Amino acid sequence: MNNKSFRLIPSLALMGVGTSALISLGFSIATQNFLPAPLSAIDQMGVIMAVVMNYLAGAIMFIGGYWIQQIYKVNKWSLKKRTALHFIGTCVLFFICSQLAHWIVIDSIQAVIASIVIFILIYTVIWLGFYFDHKAQAKALNQKLNDINN
Repeated sequence: MNNKSFRLIPSLALMGVGTSALISLGFSIATQNFLPAPLSAIDQMGVIMAVVMNYLAGAIMFIGGYWIQQIYKVNKWSLKKRTALHFIGTCVLFFICSQLAHWIVIDSIQAVIASIVIFILIYTVIWLGFYFDHKAQAKALNQKLNDINN
C-alpha cells in the first residue's frame, strides 16, 4: 500500500458517508418518513448509534471497495480470475457492512438467497458498465495510436 492510497482514506470515507446519507434521504422521501438509518437499526440501537453505524458502514464500503478494486492492477492474472476475486471480496465486504448497519435483514434462508441474488444482479450491472466503458476507451486509444502510426 503506497502513500497515495493512505491519503485517499479521508476522501473515500466522506464519499461513503455522503452516499449513505443520500440513500437514507432517498428512503425517507420514498416512505415519506424521516429515516436517517435503517428502521431495524434504529429499533435495535437507537437513532444516534444507528446513524453512526450507517455512516461508518458506508465509509468502510468506499475504503474497502477502493482497495479491493486494486486487484485489477495485477495484470499477470486473467480477467476472469481478477473478476472472481473482486466479486468475492466485494461480496464479503458488502455483507459485513450490511450486517453492521442493518442495510438488509437476514432472518430466513429466503432472505439470504434474495439478498445474494440482488447483490449479484447489481454487481453484474455495475461490472458490465465498467467493462464496456473500458473497452470503448481501449478502442479509442488504439484508434489514436493507429492514426499516429499511419
